[in-house]
Amino acid sequence: MPPVTCVSEAHVGLIRVLTTDDEETLGAHGRVLEAAFPWMRTISRCIPDQPQGIFDDNTEQLAVPKIIRLAEEMADGLDALAITCAADPGLVEVRKVVSIPVVGAGSSGAAVAAAQGNRVAVLGLEGAVPRPIKSILGRRFLNFYSVPGMRTACDLLSGQGKQAVVDVARQALKDGADVILFGCCAMSSMGLAPLLRLECGVPVVDPVVAAGAMLWEAIRSWRA
Repeated sequence: MPPVTCVSEAHVGLIRVLTTDDEETLGAHGRVLEAAFPWMRTISRCIPDQPQGIFDDNTEQLAVPKIIRLAEEMADGLDALAITCAADPGLVEVRKVVSIPVVGAGSSGAAVAAAQGNRVAVLGLEGAVPRPIKSILGRRFLNFYSVPGMRTACDLLSGQGKQAVVDVARQALKDGADVILFGCCAMSSMGLAPLLRLECGVPVVDPVVAAGAMLWEAIRSWRA
């Protein structure tokens, strides 16, 4: 068996689907990842002209070609890319046009959640559960719990969403959830995972952190 290759340092590009010129907002996922994985150095960029991010099929369709272009622009000199949106928009397409590993937060979060329990509750914006998450969870998918009044990531980030997320998480526990998965990466930006772990007493999967775990394996395998 070949020796395990350690990832001592890697440069990862993060593609944000929420258009912003605020550096704090833009760098939120990078800070989450660098805190969890000290070997990671992140560069965050966002797609243009989508200040509300992705919140339905139409905004996802608009975003995909922008994500592809941004990935092509960013890939040179990086070890990997991550699309930090729970819907994994453009993931398949980006993998076809760049030569480095690419992971999506949604599929990463679902894989980590599926490894930890059998009744996974997905918390997200008003609407449907992100398709990659439901597909990967399969029979482990318990239900999708939309946060009332929260249609876009900006609604959550406005400061009105924290208690509402806690309330739907409590309902998920009553329904028998043994794992909670964020179905919107704005919850990662808000740093809600530690709070919900204390409140709920079950594993709470942050899809951005889960993407970091997948990046470690992808980069290690790529360098081996």
